[in-house]
Amino acid sequence: MRRVILCAQMISLFLLLCACGSGNGKTEELALETRTRMINMKTCSFTADLTADYGNRTYEFTVTVSYQKDGESILTITRPDNLAGISVTYTKDGTDLEYDGARLETGSLSSWGLSPMTALPDLLAAAQTETISECGIETLDGMEALQVTCREEREGEALEQKLWFDLASGAPLRGEISVDGYTVITCVFTEFRFGD
Repeated sequence: MRRVILCAQMISLFLLLCACGSGNGKTEELALETRTRMINMKTCSFTADLTADYGNRTYEFTVTVSYQKDGESILTITRPDNLAGISVTYTKDGTDLEYDGARLETGSLSSWGLSPMTALPDLLAAAQTETISECGIETLDGMEALQVTCREEREGEALEQKLWFDLASGAPLRGEISVDGYTVITCVFTEFRFGD
């Protein structure tokens, strides 16, 4: 079992280095360290400003998230005021929506059901499990950040997930999800705290 895990980690490292492959290797090393930290993360909490762009309309939310890798993760809307308090609980067994008299109906952003409320779990999952297509150092809001892109095809649609990470802490700063080249989700992470 130990050999299989080690072999899988070596293959992941090789794929990561091939996908990021440019420069002197420091970017690839940083991407690997960041991925490892995200994989080993058992809990975290953060606030995020989320924009969902449907082309003819946009929705903006502020949410707080309490994430547990092997337990319940809870996303709670704090803005806009008319939706504040709606909570979504994610577990390995499914998703539950809790609300008191409010209704959240925005529609799907993709053929497989991407929505504003599933975007953050998708971005966290991409940071932990998706094959990295490219990585680099970019300037984000006046500071250097590690940018990681994951690409795949889902139900006939091209999906691209981009994440930017703080170089010092490895915390996510921003995320974007694009479907067939159109950015449908933009997310700005604030107050990100790693747990144990």
